[in-house]
Parts: sequence; C-alpha cells; structure tokens
Amino acid sequence: MQDTKGDEFTGRMLGAINSMLVEMMSAIARKDYEQLRERQAQRIEKANIRASRSTPICTSV
Repeated sequence: MQDTKGDEFTGRMLGAINSMLVEMMSAIARKDYEQLRERQAQRIEKANIRASRSTPICTSV
C-alpha cells in the first residue's frame, strides 16, 4: 500500500513540475518571439529612414 501512495504522490509532483516547466518555456519562447518582432520592426524602420535620406537614382536619360 505504501508504494502506491508514494507513487501517486511522486506522479502528481512530477506532473506539477512538468506543467511549470512547460509554462516557463512557453513564456520564454513568447518573450523571445516578441523581442524578435520588435527588432525586425526597428531594422525595417531604420532601413526606411536610410532609404528616404539617400539620393534618388536618376532614371531619366
């Protein structure tokens, strides 16, 4: 009987730890994704500013 109670407790503890780890990894992945999107937006904005400041290429001959 003791083994089944211990196994049940261990199983519940491992389940709780697994759930916490999954939540933690999900939060880290979400943060990384948001940072990536923010950096991409900054790079695009910077490239657009550089492009607008550069001299246009003369296409008429």
